[in-house]
Amino acid sequence: IVFSVLGFDGDDFLKTLEIRDSKIRVTLKSFSPFVTRTESETEHYPLKVAVFSWIIHREFEKLNVKPKSKKEFMKYILDILERKVFIEKSVGDIIPDIIYHSDDKKIYLEIETLAGCGDPIAKIQSTISKYLNKGNIDGELWIVIKPVSALIHYDDLKNLKEIYEVALGKDNPIHFKVLVYKNDRWDLIDLGNFIRGLKNYKLIF
Repeated sequence: IVFSVLGFDGDDFLKTLEIRDSKIRVTLKSFSPFVTRTESETEHYPLKVAVFSWIIHREFEKLNVKPKSKKEFMKYILDILERKVFIEKSVGDIIPDIIYHSDDKKIYLEIETLAGCGDPIAKIQSTISKYLNKGNIDGELWIVIKPVSALIHYDDLKNLKEIYEVALGKDNPIHFKVLVYKNDRWDLIDLGNFIRGLKNYKLIF
């Protein structure tokens, strides 16, 4: 049950919570200097930094020649920010949390904490509508949520995804991703795969 709530493997909830908080602090220390923070961001910001670190590690794995020093690694991150990753950059009147130019596609990443928002599904629909109201999305839109949000709202999110698939066809660009910590790094897992994994471990029924 710990993984389903925190996105971290562990048997003891409180100990795992401490580990999660420690990993968030380390991530912030390493990557927050590169990630723009808006005045209103609180809980949202650490998640944004964690997603950014996922992108950096994803790109790092593609390198044939790895940075050999801390300074080289920092230069590498700055180069990524110039060419492939844009944070809080306006696209018309939309300001995505992160725009990521992957090798084969552009990904708009919107992180949703769903904390204190009243109706979580309405909040997500509002975020998606900002993009759809502008016409076709020139890439993919990833809605990133926490594990506990995925667990609580899975049925509604699944239904919402099916509606968009019917409305937008096989090229539906909208995807729900769950932010977890696996193999000593942050990762984004497809919502369906996350829930299937919990079922396989008999964490939910």
